Amino acid sequence: MKIPQTKIINKFIPNNYAGAVKTKPYPNDTFCLTQMHNNKPALIDRIRTFLRLQPKLNAKSFASGKETYRGPYIASAKSVRQTNDYINKNTIGFDSEIVNGFRDAGHNAKFTKFGDVISSKREVITIDRQYDDYLNNVINYVRENTKGLSEKEKVKSIYNLISDISEDAYKSTEKSYELAKLAKGREVLLGKIFEHNAVCCRHKSLMFKILCDEVGIKSSIVRGISMDMSGIGGHVWNEVKLSSGKKILIDTQNKKIIDISKPNPKAALYFDANNKALYYR
Repeated sequence: MKIPQTKIINKFIPNNYAGAVKTKPYPNDTFCLTQMHNNKPALIDRIRTFLRLQPKLNAKSFASGKETYRGPYIASAKSVRQTNDYINKNTIGFDSEIVNGFRDAGHNAKFTKFGDVISSKREVITIDRQYDDYLNNVINYVRENTKGLSEKEKVKSIYNLISDISEDAYKSTEKSYELAKLAKGREVLLGKIFEHNAVCCRHKSLMFKILCDEVGIKSSIVRGISMDMSGIGGHVWNEVKLSSGKKILIDTQNKKIIDISKPNPKAALYFDANNKALYYR
């Protein structure tokens, strides 16, 4: 199947965002997200420039509270319920789209009934599409560039995009640890975190879920435990359910795509929050 090409144009950047980078057009400037897995440096640099990826974490701005989210958005009852459900159940299901006002501050976080954080050991990831320009850039880009693609192609496109706009997992995870200390207990927009590339599994899986929601792909977020060569520890990943009934595990942090429609030994090292094997026993 021939994958359609789509021009990258500046209309995807909101006009009211003064800080957006207006990139100059390239000759024959056509681009398709599914080409990202080729890891062509010029293409990856272009998308990073388009999405304003910052090469370094601005420690001073986070430490001073400059990057703290201060939007007027008041958490709705639905967003508070979704936030608390994720804390208690460690999952956001296939039929539950991420709503504005959703916040993730870790499994031990506590919030008031109005959605304000009481205690958190890290930054409070906040979703507000109205004021998160970076997130809107990504959403609009994915919407435009996945038109006409099959479900599988959309999933692979989103997976590739998240992988390619981030630095390698080690560098970005180190930045996420730094961010967790600098912005402890403060709300920070998801897009702002990606902009500074201070992302790890919890940020990537949330972005993946949001982008899937936007293009009609049923996905979930799972927070549990996984094991790899570096050891065992807390982890967050996604599941995707296709219209055919096929289920796929998507681990954007460790760059794994695993068929979990039936017990699969490749997914044997993924456990729920109570250390119970999820996909292979």
